[in-house]
Amino acid sequence: MLPVLSAWSERIGWKAEVASTDFDNIDYDKKCDVVGLSAYTHLASQNFLIAKRFRERGKIVVLGGPHTRGCVEESRDHVDVVFDRCNEESWHNFLRAVEYREIIPSRDRGIFFPSQEMSTVPPYIEYKKFYDKKKIPMLLSSLGCPHICDFCVDWDSKYYKRSIDEVIEDVHNIDKSLFVFCDPNFGVNKKITSELLRKMVPLKKRYVMESSLAFLCEDEYLELLRDSGCIAVEVGIESLSTTFKKNAVKGDENLIESTMRQIMKIKKYIPLVQVNIVFGLDDDTEETFHSVVKFHQLSEADSLVPHILTPFPGTPLWDQMQNGKRIFEKEWCFFDTGNLVFSPKKCDPFNFYCFYIDMLKKINSPLAILKKALKHYRKYKNARMALMLFSFLLQRSKNTFLYDIPTYRRAKERLVSENVKGDL
Repeated sequence: MLPVLSAWSERIGWKAEVASTDFDNIDYDKKCDVVGLSAYTHLASQNFLIAKRFRERGKIVVLGGPHTRGCVEESRDHVDVVFDRCNEESWHNFLRAVEYREIIPSRDRGIFFPSQEMSTVPPYIEYKKFYDKKKIPMLLSSLGCPHICDFCVDWDSKYYKRSIDEVIEDVHNIDKSLFVFCDPNFGVNKKITSELLRKMVPLKKRYVMESSLAFLCEDEYLELLRDSGCIAVEVGIESLSTTFKKNAVKGDENLIESTMRQIMKIKKYIPLVQVNIVFGLDDDTEETFHSVVKFHQLSEADSLVPHILTPFPGTPLWDQMQNGKRIFEKEWCFFDTGNLVFSPKKCDPFNFYCFYIDMLKKINSPLAILKKALKHYRKYKNARMALMLFSFLLQRSKNTFLYDIPTYRRAKERLVSENVKGDL
């Protein structure tokens, strides 16, 4: 979003820069009038501290991002202006208010700047200069998502499909061989997407995208994805214990077997498949963790990324958890899909971490990732891609055992010391 805001700013004569840096290397003495921050919930407290330091230097600080969608009032205590969503017209109105000194640097409580949600984006050529050159280019073929997942911060966003010609022009202007379609859910409108993919075939670009299984069921469409340059897909399965409509499970089909068959079909056309799983849903039990390990071992998915269900403020899940008094964490830093912040229905928090750690050990063990790389090589006979996959999974394994598992063990100990119990 920050590169897009920068492009919008320059359209009306402002000069903009985007800084990609860590918390300890921020230049608080940078000469500027407005500082824009975009906050995920787990980084909210850090953003508030950053805002404080800039405001002390007389800068106007504006905050947006996923956290503000559910925490406008809290955010107003720390910045000058809060957006919970933003389109080009609202952004221009805000900047003009700064120009006319209707908004000035202040230490008072900030204002909420209402806006419609973004329905268009500038061409990639306008905002590419604001990207870190080391990063893979990211494009949008659509905005928003039609699914209403109660745990997603975009649960109430509208779905907008971009013009095919605009997207093709963006792909033309990418000067790297690989890019990412960062749509929340690529290919929702299959008719329009298919036309886009056919026009992409001659461009010979390679790309990665994220999609629901429901949109990856037809061989003809999968062929189009392959021919247009798709080399990897990130599939949000969400659960092997709870059925979601977007996973295209029919009737009384076995969820695990159905998912494995669908992934096998995808792998005929797209060589790399990552599966995202969420733990902590109301139907999850100890058996859920064992099922995921079994699925990882038997399926053709190259990578499995687990997430812990997190009730983000502003989502229906947050309201449900708050009403049920199930949220036990008070600090925003734990709201990152990597920590348990509430009491699951069928597994107390302490045992949840025990099962989760055991699952992580099994799916990220050196032997498990070696088997994945060898399985990939036997299927595609591409040593280079198999080696890249192994290197990627090896780095993830290293992070899991050096950082993640010790963190979860400390979380278990903290639960004991704070006497946190589940609903059993």
